[in-house]
Amino acid sequence: MLKEEQERGDCPSGIECYMIEYGTTKEEAVKHIEKLFINAWKDLNEGMLKPSRVSKVVLKYFLNFGCMSDFLYKFQIDAFTHPSLLKDRVLVLLIDLLPI
Repeated sequence: MLKEEQERGDCPSGIECYMIEYGTTKEEAVKHIEKLFINAWKDLNEGMLKPSRVSKVVLKYFLNFGCMSDFLYKFQIDAFTHPSLLKDRVLVLLIDLLPI
């Protein structure tokens, strides 16, 4: 998606910023960003399990936001930019009956 984003004139992505700042290849930057995501999921899950002064409702909001973001950008498909890619997933999730 980087090439498409560049052609549209979007702001640099996190991957591009990492590549420029550290002089790495796209593959190295993607690996690093993926590690950040994995660690963020661990932090979110751990935060949900530990007692906190923050309301569980607020914590659940952030957890759900993370799930939504993961769903939209999974497998290097930018479903936010191309919502037609979501059609089949949404149909399965909300419309189609689950096999019993």
